[in-house]
Amino acid sequence: MPRNYFCDFCQCTFPDNVTNRRNHNEGAIHINNRKLHYDWYKDPDAFIQEQANKPPCRHYISYGHCEYGLLCKYSHITYDPTLGQAIYPPELLQWFELQQQEAISNNTTPKPAPSTQRYKLPSGWKIKDLPLSLRPPPPKHGYDWSNIGAWLEKEGFSRQQSEAIMSSLQRVISESMMDLNKMMVSKAEREKAIYAYKVDFAKLKSEVQLIERNDFTMMKTENDRLESELEKLKQRLREEVTRTQANVRLDLNLEKGRVRDEASAQEIKIKETDTRIESEISGLRTQMEAIKFQIMQYMIGTMTGAGALFLAYLRMFK
Repeated sequence: MPRNYFCDFCQCTFPDNVTNRRNHNEGAIHINNRKLHYDWYKDPDAFIQEQANKPPCRHYISYGHCEYGLLCKYSHITYDPTLGQAIYPPELLQWFELQQQEAISNNTTPKPAPSTQRYKLPSGWKIKDLPLSLRPPPPKHGYDWSNIGAWLEKEGFSRQQSEAIMSSLQRVISESMMDLNKMMVSKAEREKAIYAYKVDFAKLKSEVQLIERNDFTMMKTENDRLESELEKLKQRLREEVTRTQANVRLDLNLEKGRVRDEASAQEIKIKETDTRIESEISGLRTQMEAIKFQIMQYMIGTMTGAGALFLAYLRMFK
């Protein structure tokens, strides 16, 4: 009884021989499963760097998904055009979640998920040299208004006036920030809008595919109809050609029969003429024989009479 070979990567069994092993090990399913197995034990940072070094996947950029996932030979990592931050595909985030779950189940420290890239100021630049719109907020998440109050008191304002001015400024700034927050879109809304756009694009794609399919069906039906009409025209043309050939053959046969009849009639007439000529010739021969016989009789009679006269003449003179 032959032994069976069990593949740990593919979780399948097949009869163990050289041909089956070679075909299985060289198959795409086995190669992909083996790659996924060894990728699972790679360092997350190295794995991200490996994915980022690949050329971008045009299909993923155009349609937002790729059927090959992590096995694609192109990169699915995109970048935000405004912030320049890396946007990781769902399959890569799912890979990190599974890594974290396995690390938690094994009581080990999980690797953190890939974070967005943080930019630093160029060398020689300082935060105080930046304009106010580009400066980061203070560590305490609020501005120190005491310096502004002291500056106002130094300029000649009373403490109550300084506090009133600062409260007015704070209220104006708060209202401005609230207005700005109302005008701005949150990340959840942006993702919701992107998802809605993707859904709309998917619907549009399905509608376009449906229209193309319907157009293809209509074109195929029209093509079949034209082919059937062309086949009917060919059949009709063949029938007309056959009918014409039959008529031509019939006319030729009739003409041949008529010519044959005329030829036989002419032949009969020729035979009758030959018979008449032969009969006339035989009659002429008979007449010539009779005339010749008469001439011979006449000559014999003449010669006999002349001989008798000559003998009589000779007898008279003797």
